[in-house]
Formats: sequence, C-alpha cells, structure tokens
Amino acid sequence: CIISGPPQFKDKGELNEWIARPSQASVDFKCSVCGSPEPNITWYVGDRQINSAVSGGKYKVKRKISLVVEGLTKKDATEYTCVAQNEHGFINHTFELKVIDRVLTKPVIHGPVNQTVTYMDDVKFECKVVMSDLQPHIQWLKHYQVNGSFENENEDPYVHIIQV
Repeated sequence: CIISGPPQFKDKGELNEWIARPSQASVDFKCSVCGSPEPNITWYVGDRQINSAVSGGKYKVKRKISLVVEGLTKKDATEYTCVAQNEHGFINHTFELKVIDRVLTKPVIHGPVNQTVTYMDDVKFECKVVMSDLQPHIQWLKHYQVNGSFENENEDPYVHIIQV
C-alpha cells in the first residue's frame, strides 16, 4: 500500500459480491484496507450504521476490518457495507448476503468397484465423496455368511465393521 494517501483495499479477492450460507451459520465479511493516516472503518447493515463500540449479539466487529453476523436467518439476507475513510478520501464495498435454507440430500460417492484378485494378493477399495452438504462419515463393512446366508432371520445383514 501507499505511504500517504486515501484508503485502498489490500486484497480485492476478499470482496465477494455475495455470500450464501445455510441458516443458523455465521458469516465473516472482511474489509482489509490500508492508507495513511490509517483509515477509519464503519460498517452498515442496509442503511443503518453498526456501532462497533456496542458491537455484540448478532453483529460483532473484530479489529474494525471484520464484521461477523451470527445465527443467520432469512431476515439477515440484505446488504452489508464497509466504508473506509481518512482525510484523503474514502472507499466502500457492499456485500450482498443471501441466506439459503439447508436442503439435506444424500451424499454422492464414487466407488467402491468390484475387483478380482488372486489368492493372497492385496486389494484396495476406494470410496470418494464427490458431494455432501454435511461432513460425511465413511464406514467400511465386511459382509459374511452364516449357514450360506448373508442375512439373519430378521433380514439384517451379517457384517463386521472394519476399523481403518
């Protein structure tokens, strides 16, 4: 950044036009600026200024450059603006927040695939999670037979959980 002059954004890559998050999550808007003298940063929700001195509850201003909005609901879907100003001028950026409800879906996986190997050879099965809206939990099971059947009288499969 410059030695003396109006505010400038340090990293324009942080300035997303909008951010979508599932309900009940939080979002952290960053407005990293530099300039000399050091710019004062003010945050707005819509056209209402957030008072960083009493920041708390839903809105938390951290080190002036970051606005955290917690416990997102559909009502939080609006515009959030940071304004950086010093005696040489000002800049601003508006983030548009869209809050989406989580739609739970089954994960999409690739694998495992059937393989044929010779007796006493090693085999490697892979299971890749391609898409999941939650943190997936992968568990490997080995099916086995009892008296020629893979299921008991309740139609529950005979399985061993394999510890990986």
